[in-house]
Amino acid sequence: PALEAGFEPDSILKDEPLDFYDAQNFDGTYAGEAVMYQALAQSLNLPAVWLLHEIGLDRGYSKAQEFGLSLTESDKYYGLALGGLEKGESPMTMAAAYGVFANGGYYYKPHLITKIVDSTGAVIVDNTSVQGKRVISKETADKMTSMMLGTFSNGTGVSASPYGFTIAGKTGTTETNFDASKVNDQWIVGYTPDMVLSTWLGFEHVSEDHYLTGTSGQVVGKIFKAEAESLLPYSQGTQFQVADAYWTGGKLMAADEVPDPESSTSQNGNDWQKTIDDFAESAKEGMKEFGSKIKEGTKELFGGLWNSISGN
Repeated sequence: PALEAGFEPDSILKDEPLDFYDAQNFDGTYAGEAVMYQALAQSLNLPAVWLLHEIGLDRGYSKAQEFGLSLTESDKYYGLALGGLEKGESPMTMAAAYGVFANGGYYYKPHLITKIVDSTGAVIVDNTSVQGKRVISKETADKMTSMMLGTFSNGTGVSASPYGFTIAGKTGTTETNFDASKVNDQWIVGYTPDMVLSTWLGFEHVSEDHYLTGTSGQVVGKIFKAEAESLLPYSQGTQFQVADAYWTGGKLMAADEVPDPESSTSQNGNDWQKTIDDFAESAKEGMKEFGSKIKEGTKELFGGLWNSISGN
């Protein structure tokens, strides 16, 4: 709703402590100001809450409902900007919500059953022609996609980015109420023009003995990355029509109008991995006569090098 209210991906947001809601960024720091597309990609909490305050709680609450979220009256507070809901939402509901951006602004109610026909031929359930409902304009959807491409190119989802594919989306965490360094939930929703993948990791009941640590990119991101790399090769492979906001400085531009910086050097480290993998393979081939022990040593050496580069 912020884009509909007149904000732009390159708008400057406040990134500082708030006097109307107790929130902080994940690392406890703040810069005073943040550009919107960078704040989104980096999952900064303070700018998100400030922005909801600027556009109005009622407006944000109503728009979230249009995206299929089952909100209660108790959800009408500034924590809504950070995903703080009384009952929470399922990965399927979140996939449908993010599907709005992949579908150019149309919301489609999710379903698990496509069609049921009984023994007499009568159709019991038929979801083969589900009608979508426009909830945002295509331009707004494109601007959101341009910003969320940055999550996986420069933001909190870099380590979860599937090798060989371009995706947009968002990561998220929920801190425990007994220790801000521990986490209740971690989730990632990523999408292409062809599919949406929503992944959640957490405990049904969190306690001082049952919790998660680290960021979404570090933990649930590993699961998301494996899932995406298994599923995306079977999708149609449709490319995004909009460019990453990090490439354009927040301006909405068509993807074919902007040189892809990853063509020469990868922003997310994937090219490093390919180079190292190729070199390691060549080294192994060239040292076959030295036996399997040397080959294994080479593999471990370059595996350790990649772990150092990627931070694993």
